[in-house]
Amino acid sequence: NTVHLHVSTGHDVTREIFLTAHRLGEPFKDFPGYKAVAKTPLLPEASTTSLVIPPPAKPNPWREGKPGRAIAIEAALGLQFAQKQLTVAAGERVSLTFKNPDVLPHNWVLAQRGKLQAVGDLANKMVTDPQGLARHYVPESPDVLVYSDMAGPGGAFTIHFDAPKEPGEYPYLCTFPGHWLVMNGILKVE
Repeated sequence: NTVHLHVSTGHDVTREIFLTAHRLGEPFKDFPGYKAVAKTPLLPEASTTSLVIPPPAKPNPWREGKPGRAIAIEAALGLQFAQKQLTVAAGERVSLTFKNPDVLPHNWVLAQRGKLQAVGDLANKMVTDPQGLARHYVPESPDVLVYSDMAGPGGAFTIHFDAPKEPGEYPYLCTFPGHWLVMNGILKVE
């Protein structure tokens, strides 16, 4: 989620410009001709802060409640979930903790069977919604069954819910716009 521009004015003046809403990670150096480039933030706070995730526009309905069997899932580098499949019993009470050790914000959203694409498309459209971030990029749709709030880098979020009663494979995804295309998995309900 970083744009790197190499700008040349034609008068022997060149600049490297990095545009991001996130803190820059370590540079990728494993290619011929790599040269270190100093990164100077345009705004003083840009060097010490990441994207600020506001409190949700409405409270997460699964944050509180009776605990169930503890399940943990983590984000992994490269817009992935470390666990590609989770298994639960039909109707089982679950306490899912989503941990985010990545440098980007992520969430965990459970969708109706066969609705990965539909929910993902709705999430992508939220990038133009002025309230998208305040809604933690969770689309308002009957295809969304359960969700965590957005967890910032190093953050975590726990939700308590009953697994679907109908056995099958239910997709889960990160709905930060664009992430769902590769950051998804399956909740297998048996």
